[in-house]
Amino acid sequence: MSVRVEWDDGIAIGEGENRLVFDPQSEHPCSSKLFITHAHMDHARGFSFQKQTKFCTRETLELMLALRARPISNLRLMRYGETVRFDDVSVTCRNSGHILGSCLYEVATPEGAVVYTGDLNFSEGFTTQPASVTPCDILVIEATFGSPNFVFPSRRALSFQMINWARDRVEKERLPVFQTDHVGNAQEITSAFNLFSEIPVVSDPRVARVTRTYTTFGHDLEQVSASSKEGQQLLRSRRCVLVAPKSLDLPASADLDLALASGWAVLLGRSRRAFALSDHSDFPHLLEYIKAVGPRLIYTCFGGGFNETFSRLVEKRCGIKARPLQPARM
Repeated sequence: MSVRVEWDDGIAIGEGENRLVFDPQSEHPCSSKLFITHAHMDHARGFSFQKQTKFCTRETLELMLALRARPISNLRLMRYGETVRFDDVSVTCRNSGHILGSCLYEVATPEGAVVYTGDLNFSEGFTTQPASVTPCDILVIEATFGSPNFVFPSRRALSFQMINWARDRVEKERLPVFQTDHVGNAQEITSAFNLFSEIPVVSDPRVARVTRTYTTFGHDLEQVSASSKEGQQLLRSRRCVLVAPKSLDLPASADLDLALASGWAVLLGRSRRAFALSDHSDFPHLLEYIKAVGPRLIYTCFGGGFNETFSRLVEKRCGIKARPLQPARM
């Protein structure tokens, strides 16, 4: 008999009173215990559910407060390496390498051990360490970039590409703008420019709030908010870079050049200026993580159509039984 793992609008592990739900997408009346991996909204919907106890890291909580500025009830905060127990089931929180405070969960049961990664990065970033290797029987792993098409440059090489492009824009008296995820990638860009260039970083106010949370937890990131007087002066001078959310509508103009910073840049070719910066693992690092963990069974999730693709490739390249856990998005 093996532990039950299924997709129930979230990752559900176990049965009965000890049924645990991870990164729920809708409210689960059958489970009183919800585990949230990180502060990106496609994984953090559980924070809006009032009745259930929600488990997460303090960093994730503080990021959520910076993003939504509303109280969150029924919380149980966990540290990396900390374990909570429910009868004969235990859950241990470990680093997933994705963004500040992101975690993977190791679920130990009498039938075997399950690891659910949430979003995963197995390479080192400027503000993150690689995901913890946690051996298990069953691995539930994200498949966002679960195709051989996705191979990202090294973080350092990519940083110099972005900086060289920005310097060229500044020399032409144009404002370089990086549009990206305002949690994770934005702070990696800020760190890269702080480390390797003299160009000031101006942040959209939403990005600035998140970056201040990173600073609270020990990351030395220098930025100026675009809403401040100094930020306005820098933007007018066009002697800086602007880091802004992808959702911000900024039409290109005579003195403004836009660049996307995202792992999806791999698919864009030359259709627009883009840099393949991601806080997820690329395809080779996903396989590397699987081989390091050594499970006997793998489920793929949170990858849309790549769930099926990645499952097939895992079986072919790693010799491990794999199947998609989450239905492909229509």
